[in-house]
Amino acid sequence: MLFTTNSNDVFSGTYVEEAGEYNVKVLPTTTLTQTKTNGNPMITLNYEVIDGKYQGGQIRYDNQTWVDYDQEAHAQSIKRFNTLLKATGIKDGIKIENMQQLVNLLIGSTMSIKVDWEQGNNGYYNLRVKQHNPVLPSGSKPNGVKAPDSGNSNSSNNGFNTTFNSTYNTPQGNQNSQWGNNQSQSQNGLGGQNGANNDLFNDLFAGQPQSLKDQALANQDQPVDTANLPFDNPQGQSAGDQIQEVPF
Repeated sequence: MLFTTNSNDVFSGTYVEEAGEYNVKVLPTTTLTQTKTNGNPMITLNYEVIDGKYQGGQIRYDNQTWVDYDQEAHAQSIKRFNTLLKATGIKDGIKIENMQQLVNLLIGSTMSIKVDWEQGNNGYYNLRVKQHNPVLPSGSKPNGVKAPDSGNSNSSNNGFNTTFNSTYNTPQGNQNSQWGNNQSQSQNGLGGQNGANNDLFNDLFAGQPQSLKDQALANQDQPVDTANLPFDNPQGQSAGDQIQEVPF
């Protein structure tokens, strides 16, 4: 037999569309795997929201890694998983013998998680767990911040320049735009915004429609802003552990 039909055991179709704090339960799809580069044990936690407007929605791929290659890393791993277990309300004094025992303790437990948007290597934004805390008596608290636009034409999220920059870093966004224009004027040889007055530019596009000239100006290279690349590591994991297989 493959399975028994159960109308309650289905995908809810509810998507969590805002960052914030959510009361969740740990799903049975939580798995024990290993990091790709170092082979360290890693638990991938999957959650389901248990109350509020996003009840039934899932937040997945919260990777928690056990690292013990030296005394300091070992101590950090103990704190990491004690923090996780404390959020579930588990009592003190339980001896954890192995990672599978830890997975078994976590599945079905409830806690609250604080999540925020983080851009992945594929350019898309996903909710990432930043904190684990006890269940919120007052219920889940979405904060209204939706996913920024990844800039990918296939992205389902819209409004990166307006929502993300205005919400988080409008001054820097303006500075980046101005810096990019200045760089294009000095480096691309086409005169940047003043390219229409540049002899070389005019020679290259002599006799071409004005729209083609405008397109050439718009397509000039812009510098890459590396200030906000997601290289922070709040969970204390090693650099090698950050490159992981995503379980499916």
